Amino acid sequence: MAANSGDPATAVSVRGFQVLKIDGYSRTLNPMCGVLLQIMPVSCGRPYVGHQLHPKGCRRTNTDFFSLFLLLVDADDAGEAVAAQPTFSLLDQDQKPVPSYSRTPAMTNFSALERSIGYEKFMRRETLERSEHLIDDCFAVRVDVHVVVKEAPSMVVPPSDMHRHIGDLLSSEEGADLEFRVVSL
Repeated sequence: MAANSGDPATAVSVRGFQVLKIDGYSRTLNPMCGVLLQIMPVSCGRPYVGHQLHPKGCRRTNTDFFSLFLLLVDADDAGEAVAAQPTFSLLDQDQKPVPSYSRTPAMTNFSALERSIGYEKFMRRETLERSEHLIDDCFAVRVDVHVVVKEAPSMVVPPSDMHRHIGDLLSSEEGADLEFRVVSL
């Protein structure tokens, strides 16, 4: 956790990832196939982030590609700013990111107007179909997310003085149902 200067709020940073497995890639070529949306458990309380995969691009002009986006889900329009940075990676047969198909956009501040970031043309479908990464009509994409939100200041907890309380209990010998066993190795 890092405190912001001049602001009593605290910036909280959380990282997480999720693997999105597309089982039955050939079915995504069906004209009726649409957007795959998955909510990620990466959150700092609220809001949550999610990601979208568009098997046939997100616009009619890029249907030869599949698209990937990170988006803000379940957010409060009046809530604090949320900054997030995704990394989208096609995974190989060993579930390792393929460097030539790993992309990381800049950290983005999400707002009521801008709620997503990603790539309209993440990868050509034809390239995926010819690659060794499409196995038995399946492929996988890993979405790593770094989320930063502002939180209200937390309550300050004083340091523990339990050692003094235990010492008083042992020295008074009143109501002491406490036994210490020290074992030397």
